[in-house]
Amino acid sequence: MSKQIWKIWLDPNTNTLICYRIDANGERRGKKTYWQIQKSGYLPKGLFFLIKGYVQRRVKDAEKRGFKAFWKPVFRGLCEAAEACGCEIKGGIANADLVWKLLGVRLIAFQIHEGELSKSRIFKLEASEAIFRWAVLTKDNGFFELRPQKTNRKHRA
Repeated sequence: MSKQIWKIWLDPNTNTLICYRIDANGERRGKKTYWQIQKSGYLPKGLFFLIKGYVQRRVKDAEKRGFKAFWKPVFRGLCEAAEACGCEIKGGIANADLVWKLLGVRLIAFQIHEGELSKSRIFKLEASEAIFRWAVLTKDNGFFELRPQKTNRKHRA
């Protein structure tokens, strides 16, 4: 898998996430995506597949099965995806397992769940200051699912 690098930033005046791919020389590849932040919490398709690709690669490399064995590879994949986007990583936050920060703003908060969503933990995730909130569900057979939660209402378009 070739390493994809994305440049992302947030326009606070219009509540728009702007992103595009860059090559090894730092030149832009393709068009910019202007993404209006809506209630649904979805991300632009390219950014979603970047996150999914990094996590999928780490989970596939994991030898053991079960939640405890997959938590660390999922966490590591999310960290690598954040670095590819130029985001800072904060772990061990009270309301989330991992938070991506972009220029001091909490961009995405992730919680890693075993099997099904834990309602008490999701309630805490929704209290997070992050703009986007995502739950990652891990399954015993090596599969995982990325589920968007409602966005922070302060940042909706």
